[in-house]
Amino acid sequence: LTEHGVSVLLDNMVKKTGEMFHIDFGFILGKDPKVYLPFRLTKEMAEAMGYPDKDNWNKNFKTKCCQAFNCLRKSAALILSLMTLMKDAGISDLKIDPDTALLKMQERFRLDLTDEEAERYFLVLINDCLQAILPRIIEQAHKIAVWIR
Repeated sequence: LTEHGVSVLLDNMVKKTGEMFHIDFGFILGKDPKVYLPFRLTKEMAEAMGYPDKDNWNKNFKTKCCQAFNCLRKSAALILSLMTLMKDAGISDLKIDPDTALLKMQERFRLDLTDEEAERYFLVLINDCLQAILPRIIEQAHKIAVWIR
């Protein structure tokens, strides 16, 4: 199923070309309604990235996620400064309570951890996403709701 060239099953996250994309400013700024998980990673998404092929999954997804997380953490000061400058940019989740939103964003960087600790932390988050039952149920309900639209 596609809608405007984007897969409907992954809620507008995969283009016809296979590229994945999604920007959720609400989540980044601490306004995520899905409090049961740190981020959305469904089994289908994981399978598209090599899961459960252990070598492919570990090398191509988990390793790159941890590298990306640590890279973003190294640029946290710059990113937070840029977001501070965007307080008046009209981003709804930023303009309501910018100080709280920016604090939530800073917390997501986990600057209290070393790179090694951050990697272990992120690997736990990935495993939590894949092993949780409630998100699977919610994902099925979400697919049905999207299909009905």
